[in-house]
Amino acid sequence: MPWKATDAMKERVSFVLEWERRWNEAEGGATEMSYLCRKFGVSRPTTQA
Repeated sequence: MPWKATDAMKERVSFVLEWERRWNEAEGGATEMSYLCRKFGVSRPTTQA
């Protein structure tokens, strides 16, 4: 199976859009940042910058 081609900006946009979708579903409530970080393979300190 070939590797999926992507770049950092596309991954950032995907992360933010997924976070926003979950935030809207929760009607402005808490979202599970740890789940998103695991899903996208980033450390939590990276998301706080």
